[in-house]
Amino acid sequence: MITGKEGLREALVEAYSLEKGMREFYIYAEANAISEEARGTFIELRDWEDRHMQYIGSLYLALMGDREFDSYKAFSKRAPSDHIESGIPLREAESHFDAKKPTGEIEIITFALEMEGKAYNFYRRFSESAKDTNAQVVFKEMME
Repeated sequence: MITGKEGLREALVEAYSLEKGMREFYIYAEANAISEEARGTFIELRDWEDRHMQYIGSLYLALMGDREFDSYKAFSKRAPSDHIESGIPLREAESHFDAKKPTGEIEIITFALEMEGKAYNFYRRFSESAKDTNAQVVFKEMME
């Protein structure tokens, strides 16, 4: 879990794991959604997290060079996904979803904005307080 003491490499690894956790959450939400409309929205959000993971992966490979490609592929498969972007444990986020069970378009968007808003604040806090200025940049990028 992010502490704010990470260097650039560690910040990328942590951000990747959080994005992966958020992706796993959206997969859960899609599988447990009541309406087709909700399922479609959660699929789009899952794909959004996929793009975030690819972006972080490209930064990691640029930092580490091609020599790390095979180890990065292995890491991406086994990277933990036990927390979502906001730092909330994945299982807690799933329970929150189960309690709300958003169905209509407004409920779905409100729920997703709530989750993403918490993620934004989480990354903002670390973009302002991380010891490593390069890690600050990574966290700021994840906010945006």
